[in-house]
Amino acid sequence: VKTRAGEQWRLTAVPTHIVDVTGAGNGYLGGFLTGLGDGLSPFEASLRAAVSASFALNQLGLPTWTTPPTAEIEQRLSWVRQHAVCIST
Repeated sequence: VKTRAGEQWRLTAVPTHIVDVTGAGNGYLGGFLTGLGDGLSPFEASLRAAVSASFALNQLGLPTWTTPPTAEIEQRLSWVRQHAVCIST
């Protein structure tokens, strides 16, 4: 992800038990677009996207899109943020 300040960041996928990859890309895109729609920066929207995709990976088949527990969302978001690496400034 490249920021307006010119920084480039590499995001690491949330460690999760992968049941099925079906819908993970859609989950990522949905998380990213809703983040942008909520006014987040592309960087913050990408963090949200990684978390969204991680929940899709935990399910068999197409995601049910039920809202996961807030604590689990925040835990995964914190993990992605802590493991983001700035690769250039």
